[in-house]
Amino acid sequence: MGTSSEIYIRDAERADMDFIYQLIYELAVHEKRPEDFTASKAHLAGLLFDRQVAKVRLAFLADQPLAYMLYYPVVSTFSGHLNYYVEDLFVLPEGRGLGIGKKMLMSLKGEPGIEGLKWTCLMDNDEGLAFHHAIGGQQGIACYPFYMDWSDDDLAAD
Repeated sequence: MGTSSEIYIRDAERADMDFIYQLIYELAVHEKRPEDFTASKAHLAGLLFDRQVAKVRLAFLADQPLAYMLYYPVVSTFSGHLNYYVEDLFVLPEGRGLGIGKKMLMSLKGEPGIEGLKWTCLMDNDEGLAFHHAIGGQQGIACYPFYMDWSDDDLAAD
């Protein structure tokens, strides 16, 4: 495999959707949740490229795609800062240890109006936790994630 100097990062285009979709599946497998990956490629493409509710950046080593990062803007109400929330940052195993993850995060530095990044890491992802600490990520105050599926029939209106 090449050197980290051959890594380049660019914004995703609709033509990249097959690769993006495959990497999202690989992330689901990595997180031991492939059964939760139910989004269709067409729906995700609509969210990313038609509605533009989130952005994706891709990382390549030479011409080989190795990673993706999905992110979107969020407002921190306490500080009033506009940050990017990194929903996914996934590097294929053959690309790990080359600085791709850090380069992807740092590629967002200097974006107009953006003052920082926020993200989460699964508690049992030792490799990911070590990475986030090594690049200077600050662990936030413990919060419990909650989810609400609006299509769930169990949500009865009161």
